[in-house]
Amino acid sequence: ENMSSFLRRVAQRNAVPVSLEDLYRFGKEARTDKAQRIRNAQFLHHELQVRIAQRVVQLEQLPLGLPETQHIRDVIHWYESYFEKVAVHPFH
Repeated sequence: ENMSSFLRRVAQRNAVPVSLEDLYRFGKEARTDKAQRIRNAQFLHHELQVRIAQRVVQLEQLPLGLPETQHIRDVIHWYESYFEKVAVHPFH
């Protein structure tokens, strides 16, 4: 599977809703709990892939030919690059 088709498949997943309060609580718990730090890192690794992939697809679906403009193409390329960097480094 190539990176583009993998990105589109990941973009179809649902992102997990997370509030700032949740993030604060998870971070506070992780200060003293190594297992919680690992779970947080695994969650972020997964969520970053989903959310970045969804941004790529949303940008590509902008109306009025905007995705063909150089500035939007640049942003799409940056997001694709970020996605690839996260996706090719699996969390262990």
